[in-house]
Amino acid sequence: MTPIESISIRGSNRSKMISKLVAIGSLLLVSAPTTVMGRIPSGTSSTSHRRADVIIKQASDEYKASSESLYDHMMTLEEGLVFHWNDPGEDGVGANVFSGRIVHVSETAEKAASYLALGVSNVEFPTSESELMIGSDAIIGVVSTSDVAKYYLGSRMPGENGIRKMEDEKQTLIDSKIQTHVGDDGSVTTILSFEKNLKEDDSKEIVIKKDARNTFLFAVGLQSNGDGLSYHGSRGAFQLDFDEIVYLAEKGQIGSDIVIFKDPEPVAEEGQIGSDTVIIEDEQPVAVTNTRSEAEIDTEANTETDAIPETETDSETDTESNSETDTESNNKEYDSAALDACASDDPDYLHMVKINSKTKFHWNLDVWSNDTPPAVNGKLVFEGQAWLGFGFSFDGSMIGSEAIIGIPDHEDFDRPLKFKLGAKNVGEITPLPDAQQTLLNAEITQKNRITTLTFKKLLSEDNTDELEISADGMNNFIYAVGTSNTFGYHQFRGSFKLDLSSCNSPIASSRHLPHKSKAAWVAHGVVATLAWAVAIPAAVTTAWFRTIVPQTWIYIHVFCNVAGFFLTLIAFIIAVTTMSLSNEPAHFSDPHHIVGLVLMLFVTFQVMNGFFRPPVEQKKIDYGWIPHTARGAWHLLHRVMGVVLLLLAFWQIQNGLLLFADHFGYRPMTNFFFAYIIVLAIACAGLKVWLIAEQDRAHLQAASINSSINIDKGIGPQAVHKVAFTNGIDPDSELAPVQFDLQ
Repeated sequence: MTPIESISIRGSNRSKMISKLVAIGSLLLVSAPTTVMGRIPSGTSSTSHRRADVIIKQASDEYKASSESLYDHMMTLEEGLVFHWNDPGEDGVGANVFSGRIVHVSETAEKAASYLALGVSNVEFPTSESELMIGSDAIIGVVSTSDVAKYYLGSRMPGENGIRKMEDEKQTLIDSKIQTHVGDDGSVTTILSFEKNLKEDDSKEIVIKKDARNTFLFAVGLQSNGDGLSYHGSRGAFQLDFDEIVYLAEKGQIGSDIVIFKDPEPVAEEGQIGSDTVIIEDEQPVAVTNTRSEAEIDTEANTETDAIPETETDSETDTESNSETDTESNNKEYDSAALDACASDDPDYLHMVKINSKTKFHWNLDVWSNDTPPAVNGKLVFEGQAWLGFGFSFDGSMIGSEAIIGIPDHEDFDRPLKFKLGAKNVGEITPLPDAQQTLLNAEITQKNRITTLTFKKLLSEDNTDELEISADGMNNFIYAVGTSNTFGYHQFRGSFKLDLSSCNSPIASSRHLPHKSKAAWVAHGVVATLAWAVAIPAAVTTAWFRTIVPQTWIYIHVFCNVAGFFLTLIAFIIAVTTMSLSNEPAHFSDPHHIVGLVLMLFVTFQVMNGFFRPPVEQKKIDYGWIPHTARGAWHLLHRVMGVVLLLLAFWQIQNGLLLFADHFGYRPMTNFFFAYIIVLAIACAGLKVWLIAEQDRAHLQAASINSSINIDKGIGPQAVHKVAFTNGIDPDSELAPVQFDLQ
């Protein structure tokens, strides 16, 4: 039926559609006065719009008169896939019938369809593909059996609560069939035709609405995946309002001229500007974009001058350019998400994620077999020679995760095994018990300097302690590549999120810190090291060995402490600022962050406390550890906090070196830091031994003087100590100079 014929049959729809459009426009203006109606989200073409990460085509954008005489309209769902349909009748038997046809054309028999499916969802604005599919009803035609039937879509996998055929009494399809035709050029055409009731007798089945928007799903199975129901080769969604198409056809407006959005939900976050939209008067739909040529615009201007203001028209060239720009921008978004392509370049696998320039992960889902439990076939490929690891994590972190690790030429592990990642050191990475080693076809091979780790792993293991892999949801995967074939520290590693069933990885990313933040973290590390490996140790050792410089030690001690405080403050500000500017700020979510905060607070207290040191009290000197004066208590607290801060700082520095190496793929420099600590400790110990020896020599000299005094003047040792105290000297204390004179 042509659009002109449909005018005479359904002319009464005009006033009804006009009223509906006016009501919708009023609702949009009242409920969302600041939003832009009919806005095309960024990164999509004018023929679709995005809800969260779900792209749904609009039939009102792309419909045209059907090329087949049996149908009214058609639209292209994707390359090689076209959907034809008839408008439901006004009354009588035809008023409750929806007739349609899906036509799939492939260039070769290998790419031919094994089944075609058209589903209807009761979710108009889905937030995920799972929400769109699960709970839907579908018409599925299987080529190998020539069977066309209605199915429940309880999940993405077949089963009693998953994808299953409806009961016989609910199989109400009329004149439904699936056919194939092989062309002379080797191409294969697959056709699914059906007639379905808009409203079924079973109230649980989803109703297809004649005068409102319907959300349809489509899927194409490939012969290469199996000749029955198997994982689809492509799928998508579109929305169709039958009365809306009738009205547009009566107006003579063809797809892509008009876009009508009924969703009053604001989409300002997409970055569109209000000037993209024009509200048409005289009961016209909302015009969003115009892809017509200038000649077409001039022709229409002669008949409907007020339909589209002249200032809002754009040339076809500009629209195509914008569409290309949007596509390019969208591709860049996925490039940054480490998804260069979804289709695998390995014929044995369907999908692929390019993790980095040298590493790829290929996979197939094996969830359709009745003989084996659902599993994933995976292959990690690295352009180089090294041990490889591929793991499964709760949150993308390493510790507590599980991994498949392949170590070439290992004397104990002749094949890849499952490991528990208890910590970052090699000693805490241990194989799971033999009963849990359930991998199939696991091997690691090296050829032409390319290392390949292949495996088949069950999605859900018998041991409930093992992490479960989701077949139709987002998973956190981790990976690691060693520096050589010898198992040890990795040269780089990362994590990414991935939906295995849809090849969807909107937030997949390397766990390495962004390259642009590397300089900031280098600055943070250098400044913090100067503070806690140079300035603060200098302050502590100066206090320990103040007898060497009794007149100036206090000035050196204060200067080094204050310098350490300001350096720590600078390092702290760099860390907090850099973390805040990252894509996913996670302040104080790591032990390194927490210890850094503790150091910042404690060193602030230590420096401020130093300026509130109590004065010397003229009381009897205490020789024990328990202070009996305010100065003694202050002295004990100052010493203990100094030692604790220094030990915390040494741990913090080595941990920071490990984090930096881990994030940016360098070998950790902790060995150099430990060597520095050892040298510093040996130097302090040697200096302390020398001071003790010098002090012992001073005591011997004092004993000789005491003996001489006793003989010549009859003064005992206690009198000598009294004389010393009177002169401000304690011969048993490190506070006194090594050489002192009783005279």
